[in-house]
Amino acid sequence: MDKDLSTPCVSVIMPVYNCRSFIKEAVESILNQTYQDFELFIIDDVSNDGTYELLQTMQDARIKLIRKDKNTGYVDSLNMGLSLARGIYIARMDGDDISVLTRFEHQIKILDSDKSLGLCGTNYLTIDEHGTVGEHKAWSENSTPLFWQLLWQNPIAHPSVMMRATILKQHNLKYDKNKHPAEDYDLWCRLILYTKFHRTEESLLYYRVRINSEFNKNKESAFKNGLGSLQELAKKLTGQPFPPMHIQQTVFKAVYKNIKVSDPALYNKWLKKLIKLLLHDGFIEETDMPAIFKEVETKYNEQIKSYWYDNNKYSLNQLFKFYCSRERYVFKYHIPFQIRFIIKCVIAYSKAD
Repeated sequence: MDKDLSTPCVSVIMPVYNCRSFIKEAVESILNQTYQDFELFIIDDVSNDGTYELLQTMQDARIKLIRKDKNTGYVDSLNMGLSLARGIYIARMDGDDISVLTRFEHQIKILDSDKSLGLCGTNYLTIDEHGTVGEHKAWSENSTPLFWQLLWQNPIAHPSVMMRATILKQHNLKYDKNKHPAEDYDLWCRLILYTKFHRTEESLLYYRVRINSEFNKNKESAFKNGLGSLQELAKKLTGQPFPPMHIQQTVFKAVYKNIKVSDPALYNKWLKKLIKLLLHDGFIEETDMPAIFKEVETKYNEQIKSYWYDNNKYSLNQLFKFYCSRERYVFKYHIPFQIRFIIKCVIAYSKAD
């Protein structure tokens, strides 16, 4: 990497607010990294639980502790950090999470070795408020590309990322306050148009799951804003929003209530058109096709179940239609499904009499 020796390689942005119980462990997990060339911006959003006072006792030249004049929110703190950062890379960290001590070392090695990468996230483990380890959030490097995954969900843990600062500056990218609490997904949807993403197979973060987190308190807004960001990405890719039959398969489906289950054959056809477009525009590559087509087949099978089994329109007529459809041949080995479907249609017919 090429840099001015007077500036750090990494600028770490850590917004904090009322996390006194966790802040010491979070900060120490950064200060004790095996890679030591960084500056740590801790931006306190006028905490009133002693978080700021505890931070004042932590003496380290790399810590840049800032206390805002008034509480202006998490996203404002993030953008303040971006404006102050001097490093080649910008790392994210929250005041209640814990970074594995080799996290920076791994991420810098990956970003240094491939200049086409603008963001590197990691797999992670969840921990609760008592530090008990819970779910392991891990995806294989052989899974579908992150661009593809982004069209269904948020595949990048926000506090795990390290980003290339020049990409953000070149395209004037920052967090959108109007997208909170899905501001991270919104940034990914814009950033991925200009650079490639990577997620390590190693789990390099302990992600704290708290009952009263902003996301848990505002799930409806998170899904609504996330869907808005996805549709903005869709317009840039295809010239129009993604259809309801796609949104129904994403984590944002809660925004579309009581929507009719789409025809699986129609959705399968639409997905293949989307793949062709993404391949043509260079957002996915030929080497990605085996994993993508495997996932499409899985989604197609899930759609068949939803369309025929969960539509609550059981009748002998529905049974006849199923055995005349192409789905019948896709599901010819799914005997348990067929038995349940036949029973439900027969029961519906007997009740109608």
